[in-house]
Amino acid sequence: GGGGVRWLEGQPAFDFVVDGPNVGYANQNFEGGRFSFAQVAEVVSMLQRAGKRVLLILPAKYARDVVPNHTSSSQPDDRITAADRALLDGWRSEGLLYTTGPGMYDDWYWMLATVGRGDSQPVAVTNDAMRDHWADLLPARDFARWRASKVVPFSFGAAASAPRDAAAPPTHAVADPPIADPPPAHEAPSLRACVGSPPPYSAEAQLLAGRWHVPLPDGAPEGEGGGAPEPVGQWLCVSVVPPPRVRRAGDPQVAVCR
Repeated sequence: GGGGVRWLEGQPAFDFVVDGPNVGYANQNFEGGRFSFAQVAEVVSMLQRAGKRVLLILPAKYARDVVPNHTSSSQPDDRITAADRALLDGWRSEGLLYTTGPGMYDDWYWMLATVGRGDSQPVAVTNDAMRDHWADLLPARDFARWRASKVVPFSFGAAASAPRDAAAPPTHAVADPPIADPPPAHEAPSLRACVGSPPPYSAEAQLLAGRWHVPLPDGAPEGEGGGAPEPVGQWLCVSVVPPPRVRRAGDPQVAVCR
């Protein structure tokens, strides 16, 4: 809404915008799973330790004492712990938490926040493939360009490697290295996070110095429905050589000045 726009305009530039529900529910779809504030905290803290300014988007219902449980768990909701409340209070005091109002679609907020001001180029941290968003926003090609440059994936685990699932935003071999901490000796490896980096250039056909550079996806090309494109494996360089022109009677004479 308008309040979110005004709030954003009054803030310093952000580097990363974290899709709180997507991060909090990652790997939690099992009996006993729940919204994990610890996972959100790990992504936020890891980015901050890398010197990045972070904005966290959460629906207001996840800032209450009882929060929904949208996993496959039989528990429909959960009471947050004292540690969870301390995280929420800390995020608020740091000025990095924005809670969306009841009934508001939180995805619109982090999408809006990726539209930088001036030299700011914030990107969203989410594994949301956004299959149901693109038709309401932009034509499919324009939406795919925005997503490729403004959305980066995350993962948790010992390897801390960015996900390569077809439903997740692609990783880019040519991008900067993913942001990740080295494994601390005292921390469980399952809570170590890795966040991808945006590509240095768009993965689409482009003309440079008289040659066409065409990306070759690792798998099938992007479909009509706005699904995530496959990661680019190689580029095909095509030199276009015009055929020699055959002079015909009546052609005008052209003088070449040297």
